[in-house]
Amino acid sequence: MLRSMLINQSDGEMQAGFLVADERQVFSVEVSGAVLDHSDRGFACSGSGGIFANGYCDEHYKERVGKDVAVKICVGAVKTAISSDGSSGGRVRCYLIEAGEITEVK
Repeated sequence: MLRSMLINQSDGEMQAGFLVADERQVFSVEVSGAVLDHSDRGFACSGSGGIFANGYCDEHYKERVGKDVAVKICVGAVKTAISSDGSSGGRVRCYLIEAGEITEVK
């Protein structure tokens, strides 16, 4: 599903995370189609502003956050990357992935 989204809707890298039966799973999908597992950390950030987004997530991320809080953390991390890195920005999409359903967060 993630590879399909990358090919059909994205211009670059993609991050995704979900919770299945109390087991968190977090992946990034590279432009090459490689899927990397970041489940041990709880989140994934990359790209030119990734260092700033990682710092934001390190400070704000907590285990078992609800989806509203997770979306706020995601948006805050992207905003921090955009304001701190001259190459970050452009088109940003945030999706909520739940039980096979993908919803774009606006």
